[in-house]
Amino acid sequence: MFKPSQLSVRALLISCIVALGCSATVNAQSRAPAEAATALLQALLTLSKNSEWTLSGETALQFDTFHPQGLHKVNELYFMSSVEIIARTQAQASEPGGRTVGEGVGHLFTFNSAGELHHDLPLGEDSIYHPGGIDFDGESLWIPVAEYRPDSAAIIYRVNPNNYSVEEQMRVDDHIGAVIVDRASKRLYGYSWGARKIYAWDLDDAMNPIAGSRVVSVNPAYYVDYQDCQSIAPAFALCSGLSSYRNPLGQSIALGGVELVDLAQLRPRLQFPVNLYSDGERTAVMTQNPMYVELTSQGLMFMFVPEDSSSRAYFYLAE
Repeated sequence: MFKPSQLSVRALLISCIVALGCSATVNAQSRAPAEAATALLQALLTLSKNSEWTLSGETALQFDTFHPQGLHKVNELYFMSSVEIIARTQAQASEPGGRTVGEGVGHLFTFNSAGELHHDLPLGEDSIYHPGGIDFDGESLWIPVAEYRPDSAAIIYRVNPNNYSVEEQMRVDDHIGAVIVDRASKRLYGYSWGARKIYAWDLDDAMNPIAGSRVVSVNPAYYVDYQDCQSIAPAFALCSGLSSYRNPLGQSIALGGVELVDLAQLRPRLQFPVNLYSDGERTAVMTQNPMYVELTSQGLMFMFVPEDSSSRAYFYLAE
């Protein structure tokens, strides 16, 4: 049963989708019909802080994942961006963002449901080696790769998931940590370091960025920093992330959460915590790294990869 507050929000959001009347990517396998996008959105709108999360399964990824960032599923394969850190950045006030560039390698891994690596595609150049959260427009994966520091630089790529061809789309004078592609508005959205700034670029009919077009806004959501985002329905995306807080005893607490973002308003319409953690010695909040969501025959299924290096993919049913 929907609570009255959920019903009113649900009706408002669904009316927005009906008014747009466009198709959207739902499970990253193809351009899904509008009704499938609406079904996924309806399922997400039932979630709240009281939702039940049931572990459906977990899979060990059989390769060094380094530091995972973004995740998407295309057909039966998973695509995951990751940064391999060779030399960590260091504090230095004279450098952009107050940090040195460090050294690393950007990766786009492809693996199957058994966690077996199919392909490792390097991305980036020189000091631009940190891939971020990724999205899929029904044909191409969009992947930002940035310097590993705030207020720096980034390259946004399109990758063909069938043949792994890479096409540079634009360069940005800022760190872009996650992107969203909205086919309805023909816009590409990007979040800066910590998701504090929101960029929006207009796209032409071939989904190419239009030179010189840009909108910058301040993200009004603050309790978590987005790590990964996924287009859900026309003008809506789901973003996940976390922030760390300290209590009076000096103890650090990681808070994870997921937000349904209204792209027309550039603000979240729904926010709910994800109080889930990986087990074992390396306890991590589930939304620390990438996330992917789809509506399956079992229900609303979330996939998280919260751990670095020797990672596991966790699958949770949410209801």
